[in-house]
Amino acid sequence: MASAGKRVTLSPMKALAITFVLISAGIASSDVPKDVVQAGPFAWPPGGTSSLVLMHVTATETVSQVEWKLGADEGRIDLFRDAAGAVLRDVTHDGRPELVIFAKPPAVPPGSSDQSTVWIVGVGPDKRPARMLLLETQVIGATDEASLQRELSVATLGSTAHASPVKVIGRLSLATPAEMRALVGPKGLQLCKRDGDSHTCTTIAQKAIDKAAVAAIVKRGGVSRKFQPVDDIVTVPSCSHGDDAPTRWHCSATDGGNSGGEWKLDATGGKLVLVEVSRWEEFDRPVPPPIPRPRPVKP
Repeated sequence: MASAGKRVTLSPMKALAITFVLISAGIASSDVPKDVVQAGPFAWPPGGTSSLVLMHVTATETVSQVEWKLGADEGRIDLFRDAAGAVLRDVTHDGRPELVIFAKPPAVPPGSSDQSTVWIVGVGPDKRPARMLLLETQVIGATDEASLQRELSVATLGSTAHASPVKVIGRLSLATPAEMRALVGPKGLQLCKRDGDSHTCTTIAQKAIDKAAVAAIVKRGGVSRKFQPVDDIVTVPSCSHGDDAPTRWHCSATDGGNSGGEWKLDATGGKLVLVEVSRWEEFDRPVPPPIPRPRPVKP
């Protein structure tokens, strides 16, 4: 844990939002503790620096964020929860380290839409730090360096027993045909597409799932984006129990604009069964011009 704290420079909109929270809670800004550097500064990204900072939203509420600086460019990545610490590790085995941040227990609070137990920040295509969303979902459950290494050592889908549905969806691209057949079950899989109000499905039989079918299943759902730019609306899957069955998980994610993926999984006795994968797209329909109103005729 680093010692000295520093005040974070906030954007005008963020500062205004925090000020509103403070006023609503009856808290003076002078009562809010200064932000604290939890880990760092690190000599990362290459040619720059970064730190894990604990930001006080109110006198009692805190969230962690990554602050980075690269030449004249600088930014932050909000984590929206408290972190326990951060280390540099080459988790992608490409010879270049990533910034790995472990969530503070409880790793995933009840009701949280972000199921990540580890945040992994790499250098994106634009050379700026960005969260590696796909990899984060694949290692859900890791809480320290040892457990992270165990998760990373699993090269395929791995065990789905008592697993988070978000993690299973994130690891679908790693599944072997045999693993996908076991996940789908004897009733087969519904592969669907929804364009606006149109909804069509085809059934893939369990025994017909081969390498090409695995690729088609993964492509239909999406979630193949490696990085998330700070201002992007790409999201990881969010899951909830549906009204049609208390044991069925309904999961969905957007991958930019008006499109995304949906997955339905049944959970029985700790076992997950993938029953449907859908692709959805919503189109902006043009607004018809107003009907001209007849002008009154003078007598």
